Amino acid sequence: MFSSIRTGVLRTLIAFTVVAPGISRPAQALEPGDSKSAGQSAKAADEAFRKQDWKGAAEGYELITKSEPKNGMAWYRLGFAYHNLGEYDKAIPVHKKTAEFPRFRPVGLYNLGCALALKGDKDAAFKALGEAVEAGFSDASQLESDADLKSLRSDDRFEPLKRRANPIASLVTEFDFWVGDWDVFDPQGNQLGTNRIEKVENGCLILEHWSNMQGNTGQSSNFIDPDDRKWKQVWVDGSGSVVRYDGEIKDGAMHFTGTHTPQRGKPALARGTLTPQKDGKVRHFIEHSDDNGKTWKPYFDGIYVKKSKADQKSNTDTSSN
Repeated sequence: MFSSIRTGVLRTLIAFTVVAPGISRPAQALEPGDSKSAGQSAKAADEAFRKQDWKGAAEGYELITKSEPKNGMAWYRLGFAYHNLGEYDKAIPVHKKTAEFPRFRPVGLYNLGCALALKGDKDAAFKALGEAVEAGFSDASQLESDADLKSLRSDDRFEPLKRRANPIASLVTEFDFWVGDWDVFDPQGNQLGTNRIEKVENGCLILEHWSNMQGNTGQSSNFIDPDDRKWKQVWVDGSGSVVRYDGEIKDGAMHFTGTHTPQRGKPALARGTLTPQKDGKVRHFIEHSDDNGKTWKPYFDGIYVKKSKADQKSNTDTSSN
């Protein structure tokens, strides 16, 4: 019996609605001339759906889809209600119907794949999920976390499906060695500062939060550009200086090249390398060139050491006060 609330799919629909603002709730999607009672039925169905009263929602949307067969939201919610009731034989044709509406096609096909997986039909499930990806479904983290798809994760087809859903999210894991809460030291063991590196936006964006021992700060955004599938970094510090990098992973290390543009003074070429060490540390080495790359001078040489869990907790408690 399927009893957990499929909030991930609700989130998917919300995100989908943002890029398709024409989608309306059933109570707001009535055609001119619809009766007052039809509006009341839609309102009651919406209220049941909001309260996760799946039986009441199913009964309400059954009536709405009969009177409004072109109401894509009603079909979506009817399938969602059947699904949460564990009535997959009823949900499957409704998910298919939902997928006939262009704006609902990705989520309809995704839910169809979930229902088929729960029915044990792996081949049909992968076919539906593949079609969902082709239609625009791109939440690889949802594929990984959805309990409905547990039976598919050991299948050889699952990881390629995730990569197809969001190729960027699968590529950014190559820079995971930099993610963490770090103390940073020079080669002589003197502390230079601290750096907190976090992944956000389903892992597609890596944010850097630097602070040196004098209290000066800077942040960078790191991401893979969908146009050329290359890493980009944009750094901005408290003085207004900006660094723009292109990067790539070679031999397990991140190699950045670009320009350092200070708030005042002459821009310089810049290059940096982040190299993971066998002991879990990371070396970050940066050089600048003022003569268009003829000669290079060291600009920064730091060794990243992971903070202890106690230090991380202390930092979290301090930041929350």
